[in-house]
Amino acid sequence: MIFRRGEWEQAVNHEGESDGTPFAALNSYTPLVPVVCLHTVDVGLGGLVMRTAQRSSQHGSVFVEAAIVSPLLIMLTVSMMQFGYIYGVLANLRGASAVAARMAVLDTANSNSDVCQAARNAVASLVDISLLDCQTSPSILPAAVNSPVTITLSYPIHILSSNSGLVRGPTFTLSARTTMQ
Repeated sequence: MIFRRGEWEQAVNHEGESDGTPFAALNSYTPLVPVVCLHTVDVGLGGLVMRTAQRSSQHGSVFVEAAIVSPLLIMLTVSMMQFGYIYGVLANLRGASAVAARMAVLDTANSNSDVCQAARNAVASLVDISLLDCQTSPSILPAAVNSPVTITLSYPIHILSSNSGLVRGPTFTLSARTTMQ
């Protein structure tokens, strides 16, 4: 519905008193202004029925919707961050197990502790190396020529917190295994 600017105020002030039309005194140069009507109310002015815009009574609904949606968005954001952290730790474990297996196969390691120390040195800062568990197969290195060597690295992950955090969630173990010959 389109009203001229000031029509409603003049219509209310005149209340249909002049020549029977509430808008007789309007200036013809007044531009048209669109009015968006969410709810309409019928108003009688001297026998003339007009439909006018009324303010919505849904002011609190925005707050309620935000209260419902905000925790969901926060949970989604935190879970994406947690997934990224877990994926980064797993990528580091895979790289470190490959470095340790390469060292064991090339006979540059004299013992299992040398291989595990190479794995600990290869892990990035995402991992607390004191929690890293390293196992080799065969359990005695150096291995025979052309025999496969398997390095398994295990690391506990706390959900919803990093390993250095004060609050600890449930724990599960990530494992990375590399076999080379």
